[in-house]
Amino acid sequence: MRFALLGLASLALAQQVQAQNEALRKGKLPNGLTYYIYNDGSTPGVAQFYLYQNVGAVNEDDNQTGLAHALEHLAFNATDNFPGGVMAFLKANALTEFEAFTGVDDTKYAVHNVPTNNQQLMGKMFLLLKDWCHGIKLLPADVEKERGIIMEEWRRREGIDRRITDSTARVMYNYSKYAYRNVIGNEARIRAFSAKDLRKFYDTWYRPRHQFVAIIGDVDLDQTERTIKATLSALPAKPTPYDLECRLIGDNSEPLFMQFVDKENKSASFGLYQRIRLANNRNDDEAVKNFLFTSMFNTLAPRRFARLKNADEETFIAASVNLSPLVRGFAQVAWDVVPYANKAQQAMEQLLNVRAAMANGGFSKQEFEAEKGKMYQGMKEALEASGLGTPDNVFGLMKQNFVYGTPITDFRQQIQRNIEVLVEQEVEDFNTWIAKLFAPNNLAFITYERTPGELNITQTNFLTALANSEKPQVAMAQDNSTPAKLDLSHIVAGKIVSEKPIAKLAAKEWKLSNGARVIYKYLPQAKGKVFFSATAPGGKAAVSPQQLPNYTAMRNQLMQTGVGGYNRNQLASWLQGKELDLTMSPGDYSDDLSGSMDVSQADNFFGYLNLILSRHNFSPSVFSKYVQRSKYLYANRATEGMELHKTQFDNCFSRHLRPIP
Repeated sequence: MRFALLGLASLALAQQVQAQNEALRKGKLPNGLTYYIYNDGSTPGVAQFYLYQNVGAVNEDDNQTGLAHALEHLAFNATDNFPGGVMAFLKANALTEFEAFTGVDDTKYAVHNVPTNNQQLMGKMFLLLKDWCHGIKLLPADVEKERGIIMEEWRRREGIDRRITDSTARVMYNYSKYAYRNVIGNEARIRAFSAKDLRKFYDTWYRPRHQFVAIIGDVDLDQTERTIKATLSALPAKPTPYDLECRLIGDNSEPLFMQFVDKENKSASFGLYQRIRLANNRNDDEAVKNFLFTSMFNTLAPRRFARLKNADEETFIAASVNLSPLVRGFAQVAWDVVPYANKAQQAMEQLLNVRAAMANGGFSKQEFEAEKGKMYQGMKEALEASGLGTPDNVFGLMKQNFVYGTPITDFRQQIQRNIEVLVEQEVEDFNTWIAKLFAPNNLAFITYERTPGELNITQTNFLTALANSEKPQVAMAQDNSTPAKLDLSHIVAGKIVSEKPIAKLAAKEWKLSNGARVIYKYLPQAKGKVFFSATAPGGKAAVSPQQLPNYTAMRNQLMQTGVGGYNRNQLASWLQGKELDLTMSPGDYSDDLSGSMDVSQADNFFGYLNLILSRHNFSPSVFSKYVQRSKYLYANRATEGMELHKTQFDNCFSRHLRPIP
């Protein structure tokens, strides 16, 4: 039966590949330019035009910083076929959805939603791609106009964040060329570059071997391919440098150490960063496994910090860990920590111990299997969804194919392959991958301080703590005292003292012996689920102004140390596998509770609810940490524009009463 199913899956996969090949066309012109044409029927009546340049700030010489970004600006001015300016052409044809991006590794141009029934406009779009490839005029007047715009962009970016990025890049990238290329350049070069300087960089790097064009949407593949060949074959195929050398980052066997001191640092913190060299192979299964394990890591690893917080053992206000792309061919594991006052050394040791515990012991089978199950279910649901993949997603696949040779596959095919690889993985595979991830090289440790020595962490302190942490140990033992059932012996049973029907709702109203009113309605379509909602007058309006700080503190500390004699780690373990949810939402004029559960979990749900309402645990330690955390959040609050609006929205109170697992 299993082999029969695999045979059917292989047949379905082959059919998907055949269908995709009929929608995808790839080729390379004699001058070296690569092209992709894709019509999957998802964008009727419109097409998206892209140009990708495998050229970015890292290709600049020391006296050319900022020129790759400046060229992106000039690309919307006069070109060979659009002497009045590309921007004027786009606006005149109501093409308002366009974009350009310059990074350290590459540059991208795109014009979206071009109507395909306008053949004259479509023809001009191919000319625009040609001009962006190598037809930008670079007129002195355009250079001066864009210089002012770039200068203003530089001013907006200037500040503490830019200073941090530029300074710490030296150790992040081990003093390689990446360490000195920030895309926009510096003020002196922005003021000084000329049209001649831009022309030299443009003529050197904007050549077909470093470029591909992509047309994605409702287009005829044969006609589009003929137009590409007729229009873009004339681009000159002049020699251009290979760029592998400029993208190299050497390994550092010893950790790099840096203290970034700036009076505008909002709070003292530190970070541990590990550069990961990505394997340059095309093994599809290996690539899929790395993708899946990265997702698992980014979910499970932060929970190590949550467990410390749940046990009231954390020495940090905030802590995070994330594995993400860095630059071409590299990823980075970033650990960032804001320690409590006078706890910097302990917080650093705690971070290093958490890291060592992952490297030496990995994750438990229970953790792995729970996350594996969630990922599997999420991918199965995605397979059932319609409209998978956007043109930008497809462009991303084309970029991976162009740069790495990665096959372009249908999104459903990708998800199916992800599922196939996922089900084969065991916790031992994941933990082996984790151990390799935390190899001892390519580390950098950075402190962020307002005054020298504010954290009192020296290079010697760090190296000593790192060496000590490398001995096999567990940062925090799993709590083995998980209750089989909650102790609810304090509960005194009540009674329903009256009952009356509510005809309009087809429900009943019960009055309990403690005065509470309960409305009950039977819903056969709920299929074994119970839905709960409760409210009572109160909230912020019921609190006097003098008591408002205490009310706010109480509201934010609910569940911080557990309830009813159970800490948060015990409760998190107890909740594992139980289908119940409970949310508390105090408002301005009421206190609200809501939740749901399987019928089989009703006793657990209402018992847990009773503990939350009657058996709070508050401690001086948790309160002290709350005060420091509140001061940190206030110091780092957004103060202007959309950032302020987002912060205000995010701060709307809603507490989900499931302890962090």
